[in-house]
Amino acid sequence: MNESEQTCPFCKSQIDPQAVVCPQCNAVKGFKTRNGMRSKAYVMAYAVLLGAVSVFICVLMVQLSPAAPLMWGMAVMALTSAFGGFVTFREASSGPHWYKGT
Repeated sequence: MNESEQTCPFCKSQIDPQAVVCPQCNAVKGFKTRNGMRSKAYVMAYAVLLGAVSVFICVLMVQLSPAAPLMWGMAVMALTSAFGGFVTFREASSGPHWYKGT
C-alpha cells in the first residue's frame, strides 16, 4: 500500500486519502446524523449549540422557581440534552468514519 492511499473498510480497495466516497462500493466517509451525512463543522456547531441552549434553559428554570418539582424535572431534561450535545461533540472530535448505505 502506498502512503498516499487509504483502504476502504468495506471493499478493501485502495483509494485516495482525500476521497470521501469509495469509487468501488460507494461507502461514504463523514459524520452520520439522523438527517444524513454532515460535515464536521455542522456536527460540532450542532453539539455546542445544543449543549449551550440546554444549560441556559436549566439555569433559567432553577432561577425562576428553585422549589418547584416540575422545574427541577425540566432542568434534569435540559441537562440530559446537554449531555447529548457533549456526546455528539466528542464523537465528531474523534474524526470521520466510513458508512455504507442501507
